[in-house]
Amino acid sequence: RTRDGGRTARVAPVRIPRPGTRQRKESRETMVLRIFVNAVALWAAAGLVPGIELDGSFTGVFTVAIIFGLVNALIRPLVLLLSLPLILITLGLFTLVANAFMLMLTDLLSGSLSVTGFPAAFLGALLISITSLFLSILLPGRR
Repeated sequence: RTRDGGRTARVAPVRIPRPGTRQRKESRETMVLRIFVNAVALWAAAGLVPGIELDGSFTGVFTVAIIFGLVNALIRPLVLLLSLPLILITLGLFTLVANAFMLMLTDLLSGSLSVTGFPAAFLGALLISITSLFLSILLPGRR
C-alpha cells in the first residue's frame, strides 16, 4: 500500500519534440515576415520617392526584397563595422548613408530595382527604415 491510502496518481505522458523543430518553424516564419516587410517598404519607397523605380510584378518586388534582405544581413554589418568611427563622430547619422549605399548595392544586384542618384537612395533608405520600423511594431510576435 502507498502512504495516501492506496491511491496512486496518474501522470500524463510527456511528449518531447524533436530538437530544433519549433525553433526552425519560428525562424522560417520570421524570415517570411521580414521579406514581406521589406517588400512593402520597398514598394512604398518606389511609390513615394522620385528616382526609385520598382518592377511592378509580384515576383519582381519579392525578388528585390530577398536581395535587399541578404545585402542587409551579409554586407551591412561589415560596412557598419568599418565605418564605426564615422558613425560615432556623427552620433549615428552616418548609418543613414550606409543604408543608402545598401539600397544602391541592391540596385546593382537586382534587375527589378532602379535607383537614380544618391539623394533618391538616401530618401528611399530613410523611408524604408521608417516603414520597416512601423510594420515590425504592428506585426504580432515581433520584438
